[in-house]
Amino acid sequence: MSEGRVRDTKELVLAPGTYAYMQDTTKGQIKCFTGPTVINQSAQESPVVYNSSMGTFERVDNLTDAVAKSPIAVEGYYLVLFNPASGDDGQPDSGQAGKVPPDLDVGRRINIPGPCMFPLWPGQSAEYIRGHHLRSNQYLVVRIYNEDEARKNWTKAVVKVTAGEGSSVESIVV
Repeated sequence: MSEGRVRDTKELVLAPGTYAYMQDTTKGQIKCFTGPTVINQSAQESPVVYNSSMGTFERVDNLTDAVAKSPIAVEGYYLVLFNPASGDDGQPDSGQAGKVPPDLDVGRRINIPGPCMFPLWPGQSAEYIRGHHLRSNQYLVVRIYNEDEARKNWTKAVVKVTAGEGSSVESIVV
């Protein structure tokens, strides 16, 4: 079991770069555990996974089935994060044991440039996207979903112009 060492059926060691969700069966609340940490499952908790295509949480039989790998974007790539945390709550910190998630901006999405790696709050999903490398005869069509946020983050855009042997531009990296 590469994700963590099982000591018994109710305890699991989460490795760095992994996370898992546990649902309190009496309240319905879902908590996020991030590695490195130990999950000690109580009688009132059940391991769950988030099905992003259906937008539902599904119970799993044992703790090892609930372990997920944190999404990673290397340099030059980025992640599209669906349902980001409201306000300045950000993502779960490493080594947290049973943190209650913040409110999410359901229906929103944000782009996070690499390099980055982080666990997801319950109800979030992320899509891995390759960066764009354009030649002089190519162009990029961009769709802006939130104009105010785009204007606030315009200075964070990564645009490189590379010149070839002559004076003409050979490629643009966006």
